[in-house]
Amino acid sequence: MSVPRDEILNRLKAQVAAGKPIVGCGAGTGISAKLAEAGGADLIIIYNSGRYRMAGRGSLAGLLAYGDANGIV
Repeated sequence: MSVPRDEILNRLKAQVAAGKPIVGCGAGTGISAKLAEAGGADLIIIYNSGRYRMAGRGSLAGLLAYGDANGIV
């Protein structure tokens, strides 16, 4: 599902104007992102390190030059 940038910004600005908090969640895997969305997260921040963690590596592997971070996410 693709939502235009302007629409996203308008929703967030309306939420701030209404005095409601904006909730952002970090997700390194797809299941985390799905559950964050189901839980009502306003923003989902994605990390390339999730793929490395699922492979048994540490989170810092995402900072090393193992692959193209943009391609991974």
